[in-house]
Amino acid sequence: QTKRQGHQKHNHGSIQVFEHDNFFRQLLGHSPSQIFDNLRKSDQSIPMTSKSKTVLAIDIGGTKTAAAAVSANGEILCRKQIQTPVNGGPEAFLQAVADVATSALREQPCEAVGVASAGPLDPVHGILINPTNIKGDDGSAWGTVEILRPLQDSLNLPVTVENDAACAVLAEDWIGTAKKHSSSLVMTLGTGVGIGVISDGRLLRLRQSFHPEASHFSLNFTDMMAPCGCGNYGCVEAYLGGKNFIQYCQRKWNLQVHNGEELK
Repeated sequence: QTKRQGHQKHNHGSIQVFEHDNFFRQLLGHSPSQIFDNLRKSDQSIPMTSKSKTVLAIDIGGTKTAAAAVSANGEILCRKQIQTPVNGGPEAFLQAVADVATSALREQPCEAVGVASAGPLDPVHGILINPTNIKGDDGSAWGTVEILRPLQDSLNLPVTVENDAACAVLAEDWIGTAKKHSSSLVMTLGTGVGIGVISDGRLLRLRQSFHPEASHFSLNFTDMMAPCGCGNYGCVEAYLGGKNFIQYCQRKWNLQVHNGEELK
């Protein structure tokens, strides 16, 4: 199946490594080798060519959702942002994502869409799989939510879906602080905690194309003051996730704070 998707797969024990050639080709019209060779030869950005694309990048998180038009050299041309709507369920959520994307597209037309989303998710089929940090205020789980096809239908553009931490490390590898290195790791700290890894120039994935997991390692499974969105207690994310961190401080020290600014 992975070969039919155009990926090259390398087995390393229980871990699979996929070249991210397809991801860049779909979004930017450049292969990774073209991008990285240009970047490593010079500190200058990639020059715009007839094959270059302006891409709409959508970042879906547990707290906010942002859409930005990005040029082929990484310049942000316009940006829109909303609070991630969760109380209306998956249908209202998808409509809101489509609306903020449409708002950005009116200001800056784009040729493709890349979606970076909190997971877990299936990047091959573009499906959220019971996301731990995107659910109703009552804590009700959403189950599986298809996001690729609905967005393609709404925006009438090709859409690629990827885990947000994977996108973060790809961006650093492309035009960020890791661009001169063959291996790098990014940890994202937001509503949840994510990890993205590039090893020897290839994006690291687990089986079924899932992303590496660091947020649900247990630090103290007996700590009842640290419930995690996954249903367990004492996970990394139960302490370091944005909302969880505030709530833990409230419980442990009986603090009347509602955000990080008040905590400081």
